[in-house]
Amino acid sequence: MSIHSANPEPIADPDEPSLDSVLFASSASICGEWKSARPGTVDDFVAGQSTLGQSVSTSFNANDRKRFGIKYLKIGKLRRLPESASHAGGPQFESGRAHHIFNELQYVHRLLGQAHWEVLAAADFFTVESWTRTGLVRVVVLFAIELSTWRVEIAGISSQPKGVWMTQIGRNLTDAEDGFLVGKRFLIHDRDPLFTAEFRETLVAAGVRVVRLPARSPNLNAYAERFVRTIKESCLDRMILFGEQSLRRVTREFLVHYHRERNHQGLDNQLIFPSPADTDLAAPIERRQRLGGMLNYYYRRAA
Repeated sequence: MSIHSANPEPIADPDEPSLDSVLFASSASICGEWKSARPGTVDDFVAGQSTLGQSVSTSFNANDRKRFGIKYLKIGKLRRLPESASHAGGPQFESGRAHHIFNELQYVHRLLGQAHWEVLAAADFFTVESWTRTGLVRVVVLFAIELSTWRVEIAGISSQPKGVWMTQIGRNLTDAEDGFLVGKRFLIHDRDPLFTAEFRETLVAAGVRVVRLPARSPNLNAYAERFVRTIKESCLDRMILFGEQSLRRVTREFLVHYHRERNHQGLDNQLIFPSPADTDLAAPIERRQRLGGMLNYYYRRAA
């Protein structure tokens, strides 16, 4: 089995610090900077009196280091690489755990039925630490996810989230032409104070009912929570970001990979937006890289 790559891996300089040591130093700085709990109000966040507390691990075990190389292929990826790729003695497989989240909420799917499932969406925030000239800055990312297809849209990225910013995002999500919530009747989100009353009123005026979850119940918004874990484990936690534009570029590249190149166990190991092109089974297996090889896509050329 041959794998071709257009971007050969560079030879490491023995005098340069290793990737693990650089990431360790960055994560240690992040953990030292952010220690307080979740803010009570939007004003608290903006004023910097408290922060969205989410610790970053300061150590990387053997399993983490293996993820920096291409040593494991998920079983779902081999569906694009017909039989010859999965012979005995081939690549080792990494067992996934995303399916248990889908199983937990299958009873909701059965109760609502397919027709109701199509009108459900969820939203949530996650935070990312980015380095700037003035030091470490915490950036908030707001996203929405369509529960029936797992399609995701980054609704906004800001280091200073305010009520006016949230109101404008509400207008964007409910835009009559290309809004993410067009055709949706319910939006699920937690009780984060960044979901302001003005934001909810904007959605209600557009015909989208807001479902606020009970406090401390992340399992009730499992699809959104799973996306946060996916983007952080696969991408953000393995990078050192410099400035907001760096974060925007990384999230944009990851979404393309998430929608068109990443297999999802909860969707029977299928792609969200599969390519309609026919595959040439005689063509060699190739690898498409994103973000310097952090995200990889294995495929055969179209016939």
